[in-house]
Amino acid sequence: MFAIGGQVAGFELFDKAETLSKTLEKLVGSFALDALEAAAERSEGPGEPGITAFLARITKAHVTAHPAVDLGTDLRLSGDHLVGGALVVDGRVVHLSAFNLEEPEEQEDFKELIA
Repeated sequence: MFAIGGQVAGFELFDKAETLSKTLEKLVGSFALDALEAAAERSEGPGEPGITAFLARITKAHVTAHPAVDLGTDLRLSGDHLVGGALVVDGRVVHLSAFNLEEPEEQEDFKELIA
């Protein structure tokens, strides 16, 4: 879970530590750049209610399934101020990403990308 300015910015879930270790540095760097762009001051995290609400939005997201480029199935998520995706191989989620979208324009831009 990544937060910027006290709000959940995104969520990443991996099937195992080895999968996470391959991308962790890039993920942290990406969210750090987002935090710098937002000029977010140091603040408290979103707290349990904010985290719980974000995870609930993921479970309620509209999901479409598409053949993945290599192995498995590519799932695309869209919902209430949320977009994301997941790779499922042999019935197991290998990687799931979800991002909080604050502005309606962001949601429309991402919907075009994931369609």
